[in-house]
Amino acid sequence: MFINALQKAVGLGHDKPAYVEVAQALKEGIRADYVSGQNDVLGVALVILLSYLIIAGIALGGSKEFLRMIWVRCKGGNFVEKHGVAACLINMGFLGLISTAYILITPGGQLGGPTYACVWTAVGFAAYGVTLRMYLPTMGGVFLAALITGGLGGLAEDISFFEAGLAKVSSRGMLLAAIYSCGMAPIAGEHGVLAGLFVGVAHAILVPNIGVLHGWMSLYNNGLSLSFIAVFMHPIYSKLHIHYEKKKTAAT
Repeated sequence: MFINALQKAVGLGHDKPAYVEVAQALKEGIRADYVSGQNDVLGVALVILLSYLIIAGIALGGSKEFLRMIWVRCKGGNFVEKHGVAACLINMGFLGLISTAYILITPGGQLGGPTYACVWTAVGFAAYGVTLRMYLPTMGGVFLAALITGGLGGLAEDISFFEAGLAKVSSRGMLLAAIYSCGMAPIAGEHGVLAGLFVGVAHAILVPNIGVLHGWMSLYNNGLSLSFIAVFMHPIYSKLHIHYEKKKTAAT
């Protein structure tokens, strides 16, 4: 961000993402096969591999601990140390299947290189701090924000609210935002469902605009957006939680 700001200060920085030129070239007839996904091939591959993780975890005796894991309210951490490898394998499989289902069920959702890799990122987080109970609120927040903001933007252009909203929900950027929101899931685990829903909404609004700060020189925009939201919201939630506990203690 500093380098881009310094470049702009002397007239060398830019505000336009580099892929704008790629899009312009595509309009002139260059093949854009990489834009479309392979839902059938990659979808089948993901289901097989993720189901294998679940079956392996069950075979290793992790079912009971997995059920305990998803209902324990926590702020993340190393689940392999806390709950064991078997329970984590089951958790990894389910988080991956939920992520895959979100992409495939979303109208127009595409399983391509970025989204396929994104699913495996969520799988990795399942062993270090994320469960379904934490993940679904943040994902739901991204979905709601994309649907509403996309729909309102469509109305301004005389397009149907739901048509425009679903188009934004299924865009690659919002699909990535929904899956990567698992990085914020521990906030839902520590502070509750509404807190997770809100940070998901904030992430969907912030992440498309993060690239402006560094001139699209970094691809780590979801992580940067989540970092800003965590730095801003976690202390607020923690303070509110402390006040709530004090009131509850005083009442008893």
